[in-house]
Amino acid sequence: VLHILSDITERNIDVLGFACYIWNIEMTLHVVDMVKAVRPDIKIILGGPEVSFTADEILNRCHAVDYVVQGEGEEAFYQLISALQNGKDGLGEEIPGVRGRHITGELMGST
Repeated sequence: VLHILSDITERNIDVLGFACYIWNIEMTLHVVDMVKAVRPDIKIILGGPEVSFTADEILNRCHAVDYVVQGEGEEAFYQLISALQNGKDGLGEEIPGVRGRHITGELMGST
């Protein structure tokens, strides 16, 4: 875990994405919390089968997670990254399959 944090802090990373499965979800959430403690500006996106049906639960449980991409996420992930690159939060655009935490703390996006 420490080498992951070291790599992240040494690089100019804006967004981190994690594929979540039953066997790695707890470690992923632990790493995400540690990343946000060091680099609160990084946007954290989770996807994969372990979070696809529990987006709100994950977002409420782990405030370090900014977005959850549900289901087949290739197109949604692309649209979200495009929105972020254009200075948008990706939530007002209602990207299908994306849930996230607005700056106000409210959970937004498609369900």
